[in-house]
Amino acid sequence: MTIWKFKKKNKIQNINNPVQLNYTIGEYSYHAADFIAPGTIIGKYCSIGAGVKIGADYHAINYISTSPKLYQEDYKNGKIIQFPHIEIGNDVWIGWNVLILKSCKIGTGAVIGAGAVVTHDVPPYAVVVGNPARIIRYRYSESDIEKLLKSEWWNYPHEDLLTLDFSVEPKEFLKQLKQMQKNKF
Repeated sequence: MTIWKFKKKNKIQNINNPVQLNYTIGEYSYHAADFIAPGTIIGKYCSIGAGVKIGADYHAINYISTSPKLYQEDYKNGKIIQFPHIEIGNDVWIGWNVLILKSCKIGTGAVIGAGAVVTHDVPPYAVVVGNPARIIRYRYSESDIEKLLKSEWWNYPHEDLLTLDFSVEPKEFLKQLKQMQKNKF
């Protein structure tokens, strides 16, 4: 029988398994993920589909048992299990049933196609698909990516962002952002 002990928001602990399920999720981000590893940091404006698992761990297949409860010291000693740090940038779209392995960093603006298995870092504004996930293209030119990252548009007040047209090309968007800044001051 599994007994769940509810602590604070986004913090749940299974009494039979000493893994704390706490993570940070930025403003205006949402998810329907099946699992998000403790310590994961998710930026603002991220969209995470159903069935996603973030922070999957490896199991030793060269040991007699593949169960970490028999060979990892923290499990054996009943300590709280510490997961490797996983960071997901801002404005990231992660499709349904994606698996992101531990210690991966997902750059701002990245898109991860449904069913992908992410085994390594994903650069900003890259589009990745497959098993293992591979880059099939970038959403914008290198120059536009640099300018979008430098703008940090996701840190502006949400109400101000609602006045901008997000369907235009990056150059036009950045002009709008600059004009918005001028109008504010």
